[in-house]
Amino acid sequence: MGKASVLYMPSTPLNILVATAHALAHAESQCSSLVLIDQKNIEHNPYIQALDNWQGSPFQSLSILPGQQTGWKKLRERRQSFKSLKALLDKISPQAIAVSSDRRIEFQFAMQYQRQHQSCIGVYLDDGLYSYAGRRTTALETILGRVAKKLAYGAWWNEPVQVGSSSWIDQAWLFQPDSAITDYQQKSIYALRPEWFASEPIQELGLALFSAMGASTTSMLELKEVDVCLLIAHPNNILKMQNYQQKVEDFILALTRRGLKVAIKYHPRVKDGDPLNLKERVGFVIPSQLAFEFVLPQFKDAIMIVGDVGTSVLTAKWLKSQSQVYAVLYEDDPFQLSFAALFSQLGVAVVPTYQAIFDND
Repeated sequence: MGKASVLYMPSTPLNILVATAHALAHAESQCSSLVLIDQKNIEHNPYIQALDNWQGSPFQSLSILPGQQTGWKKLRERRQSFKSLKALLDKISPQAIAVSSDRRIEFQFAMQYQRQHQSCIGVYLDDGLYSYAGRRTTALETILGRVAKKLAYGAWWNEPVQVGSSSWIDQAWLFQPDSAITDYQQKSIYALRPEWFASEPIQELGLALFSAMGASTTSMLELKEVDVCLLIAHPNNILKMQNYQQKVEDFILALTRRGLKVAIKYHPRVKDGDPLNLKERVGFVIPSQLAFEFVLPQFKDAIMIVGDVGTSVLTAKWLKSQSQVYAVLYEDDPFQLSFAALFSQLGVAVVPTYQAIFDND
């Protein structure tokens, strides 16, 4: 019996990592292809370039689809993407299509097209935080979204109330299945294994991405010496936090006075540069566009990782189980505090201030 054909349709760096780890883990039983969807950067996308140049790649074919237009131009752009997808599906004839958001129009189009020709399994690959916290659309949003997209694209559109819960999804692969939201209980649930993400091929891909994003080989090796990695908050959240930059500077100073080597990682929304002017205060600034999950295997096991609300602190705990992971959730921020119980349940230490981290020592 031949290998199954599987198409992965990631749209974010984390999606790419999960898709790649899953494909590598199943390389003996499947032939994998990848199409990176909804991308602003088409001509010089570092992830596609790194995957294309990577000798250990599990993907037999790679392609990329745009997400550059708005308004009516977006409709035309997507219809062109549908044509490209038809050609790809006819060529590889996948028995399974994997995605990290079944709200992606490209995924639903591919599923309905492929199921017209043969049976095809829909696979949800964990996208992090909201697989556990949930992010449900309201009844009105669901109705409006369903009507608008059915009119624009066709009767096949299925508006998911929760990502990963639509009728297109048959399987859910999750980092921590026992803690996931109940919407996935009607699916066949499988666990993403931490060792898949620490494998030598994944580390090689991470190093290739570092290099593609301008980090030198010498500086990459320095990550092995880092004691603490500080994840800088989303730019929008920084604006809401009183004296955020000063608190970060004070925390870094306290760490360095203890003889600890510090690295920082800005949120991917920070396209480049060092907006908080922290470079001279720390040992390493990790490229902001590099998914943090690609960085984790480069750290030593006993790394301390400090962040706030976001998927990165969760994946750090899942993929680097021996690390100390803290989420600084300020007591005067109701949005952040709404995640406190969940983060604690998932094994992340929740503290109200950076100083509280030292109090826990």
